[in-house]
Amino acid sequence: MADLDAVRAEARQGSLLREGMKVVIAGRPNAGKSSLLNALAGREAAIVTDIAGTTRDVLREHIHIDGMPLHIIDTAGLRDANDEVERIGIERAWQEIAQADRVLFYGRWHHHRRR
Repeated sequence: MADLDAVRAEARQGSLLREGMKVVIAGRPNAGKSSLLNALAGREAAIVTDIAGTTRDVLREHIHIDGMPLHIIDTAGLRDANDEVERIGIERAWQEIAQADRVLFYGRWHHHRRR
């Protein structure tokens, strides 16, 4: 059984090296998520303002760091929202988080409890 687990681990690692790792940037509104995406992408891929809730949809950038392909995903800020469009964006953020290989959280996580 240990041999099978080792083969699976190697296959997973090979897949990540070929296809890339999905990294989701998540956190509270105005935490700097979109600014980080822009810095990693080397361009202004996301709109950045001081207005909470600017990012409402999922933004994707494909980059390479040290030869490793990364799928960087910027998401709406996690909070209780009254606006229907923003709520949809937040739900999509949670879906991306659930499917991510890695999640970079900005802010204090205990404030982001999902209901």
